[in-house]
Amino acid sequence: MGLLPPQAVVSGQVLFTIESSTSDLLKISAAELRQLRGSAIGMIFQEPMTALNPVMRVGEQIAEAVTAHHPVGKKRRGSGGHSHERCGNS
Repeated sequence: MGLLPPQAVVSGQVLFTIESSTSDLLKISAAELRQLRGSAIGMIFQEPMTALNPVMRVGEQIAEAVTAHHPVGKKRRGSGGHSHERCGNS
């Protein structure tokens, strides 16, 4: 996922297969890895105090991650409303 510092020693293989094509994630370029993140692979951090920004709403943070990998126009982005509004919760 590219989360380790540059001085970290990484060895072995990380094989990822999609549509019958296998790639070693340790050997692909940063641009190729960026294309895979969010669209084909992702990570959900288990510690919310370090994974989420407390000054942003959770929905905004999720939307930010999704739109980083799947850009949508402003009209479409704003048309769905917040999930808590659709559920009738505030």
